[in-house]
Amino acid sequence: MSIPEPRDEESERARAGAAREIDRLRERIDDLDAQLVDLLNRRTELALAIGRVKREHGLAVYCPERESAIFERICSLGTGPLAPAALRRLFERILDESRGVQRSLAAADPPVTAQATRGT
Repeated sequence: MSIPEPRDEESERARAGAAREIDRLRERIDDLDAQLVDLLNRRTELALAIGRVKREHGLAVYCPERESAIFERICSLGTGPLAPAALRRLFERILDESRGVQRSLAAADPPVTAQATRGT
């Protein structure tokens, strides 16, 4: 059985300082994650509103022209460490989930149209 070598006090302090800095940075990431979730929920509420309008007017959920325009705009906004391809992949997932909630809305209830409400 080997006896571990004693760590010197300076390296212990350095490790403790690094751990504190990592904790502070992770707290900032946690705050940003909470903001991202809030923004994604707000975006999804708008996607649901769009889905209701599409359903009422018999429009398709998927609009490839709109998605292409979104990808172009998002990639042009990228000025940080995320490459345009990474931003596109992230937004592909976001848009896929948006289409999913719109489709579930369309499947949940039949559309209410002006013709359907005339008899009431």
